[in-house]
Amino acid sequence: MKKISIVTNAGYETVGSMDILGDTHSARLYDLTANDQKVLKEVLINNQLDSLVAPANPLDLTPMAGEKAYFDCVEAMIKFGADTVLLGLVPLTNQLETQELHQVKEFAQQLKKLANKSDSCIGIVLDVGLCYQEYKDVFQKENLPVFDSMDMAVLGVNILYK
Repeated sequence: MKKISIVTNAGYETVGSMDILGDTHSARLYDLTANDQKVLKEVLINNQLDSLVAPANPLDLTPMAGEKAYFDCVEAMIKFGADTVLLGLVPLTNQLETQELHQVKEFAQQLKKLANKSDSCIGIVLDVGLCYQEYKDVFQKENLPVFDSMDMAVLGVNILYK
């Protein structure tokens, strides 16, 4: 069975993803081992998030996380064995660069390179309005799958992996 991991900065996305998985598809969620949790804790320490975030899947990084923390956590989930990582980016935080599109493009390119190198899929979830459309377009132009909501992303993965 294909396994997924979820990384986000919004608690409602974390809860919503689990609601969509429900009892029927909860086995699809990658189960972190004790060693995975230890490694993820180190990633959180390195990004100064360990006092705010527990190493878990789904992983709620809080709005205090920047692009480096997201990338490091997505990379860790892939190394652990997740086939797909759904990355929820709620850009209403000062920690994410949303206006300097060349920096957004670098982040999107890093994610795409990681996906290609690992043979895993990284789906981007951007539940945003029109004022963030250019931000969203950057990820789409890098050929990363982009979803409008975590609900749609989880449902899509469930359909693809049936």
